[in-house]
Order: sequence, then C-alpha cells, then structure tokens
Amino acid sequence: MTHPAPLQVNHIDLNDEPSLTRFLNGIAAAFTNTHLSRAFITEIDNTPPPYPSPTINTSRLRRHLSPGITDGARSGAELVEAGNFSALAVWETTTYRGVPFSETMRDVGPIRDEWRRKIRELKERYIGMERKEEDGTEGFKPFYHLGFLCRNPEEVNVQGAISAVVRLWLRRAEEERVPVWLEATYERAVEVYEHFGFRLVEVVTVGEGARNAEGWPEEGGAGVNGYAMLYDAHLRVNQNNT
Repeated sequence: MTHPAPLQVNHIDLNDEPSLTRFLNGIAAAFTNTHLSRAFITEIDNTPPPYPSPTINTSRLRRHLSPGITDGARSGAELVEAGNFSALAVWETTTYRGVPFSETMRDVGPIRDEWRRKIRELKERYIGMERKEEDGTEGFKPFYHLGFLCRNPEEVNVQGAISAVVRLWLRRAEEERVPVWLEATYERAVEVYEHFGFRLVEVVTVGEGARNAEGWPEEGGAGVNGYAMLYDAHLRVNQNNT
C-alpha cells in the first residue's frame, strides 16, 4: 500500500504581494463569522443595529486583522500555506521577537482589553515567567504560539493540508522542549486542536453584559467565549517521570 507524499508547506514572503493578498483574504474569509471577531469589531466601529449586521464582512475583517499579521511577520512570525492555499497558519516560535497577535491591535475597546488581560494571566499561569538575561526584565518562558489556523473557504479543500501546517511546528516545539499555546475562537475548533494533542485549559468569557454569545451587542448579554489551549504532553510526561 502506498501513501501519498506529504504536502509541501510554503512560507509567504511579504514582498510577494499576490501571495500575501491571497493569504490575508483566506484568513479573513475563514474568521468572518467567529463570535470573538464580531465582539471586537463591533465595539470599535460602534456597529449600529440590526444584528446580525452585514457590515461585519470579509473586507472589514481583513482591515482588522491584516496590520497585526503583517507586523508580526516583519518580527519573525511565520506565515505558511499548504495545498495551494487550502490551509493557512501563522506561527510565532521561540525566535519571534514581536508583540503577540492578541496584543497588536492599536484601536481597541474594553472587550478586547479584557481579552488581553485574561489571556496574559493564563499564559503566566500555564507557561510561566522568567527573568530575561539581556535586560533583566521579566517575560514569558519560551513557547510557540499558533496565532491562526484555518481551512481557506475560498480554495479547494485539500486533504492533509491542515496537518501539513501544524505537525511540523509541533515537532519543532517538542525538539526544543517548549509548550505550544493557542486561543481557539469557536467551540468546534477545540475538537480539531484536541485531535492534534492540545488540551483545553480554560474557557475565557469576555463582554458579559454587553455582548451575546454570538458576539453581537446586547444589553445584559451573557458574553462571548474563547478557548485557551496548550500542547505540552511532551513536557508533562517527563515531569511525571522525575
């Protein structure tokens, strides 16, 4: 029995405008209907009713996401695709020297600030802090961050493309003996990440009293959820054996 050859993974060059545009459009299309995206955008745009609002579309989400993604790439984040842009991912590895994507937005409201604070607290708890030798300040211990992962709805679905843009980086993290962190934006994605070995460490609710579960403005709303996840079995096994 023969097995198909692994899909080639390609890095996106910021100077390759057609490829970068295709990448950013795919990310925006995949995340347009996520609840957290709605919550973050509607608070900075003061999106008027009715809800759901047609103004929160792929074009608007691209304007919201693109600056953070491209700024991250300039600081060492890896923008990768497989299967002719069928699967897309943004990785921040231990060599990344930029601001984490969750903290990049300049135009933010209280819901986004609440998200940033809660995510940082969870990273401190599950990843840990250490003093940096070069300047003496404290920062997170080394880790990988999967900033984005999506199946591109604008392209043909290619089997194995998602695995191609995930497993290589998980192996690298294992070799470097560091954990991998991500924030899933919807519940169905949690199952996908669990398939790769991530574990759900906490459900994060933001915007209580101001947003409903789908991220739309609603007085007295229950708030919208995100899902903090960690890939660290390779570290916990060794801890248990010591």
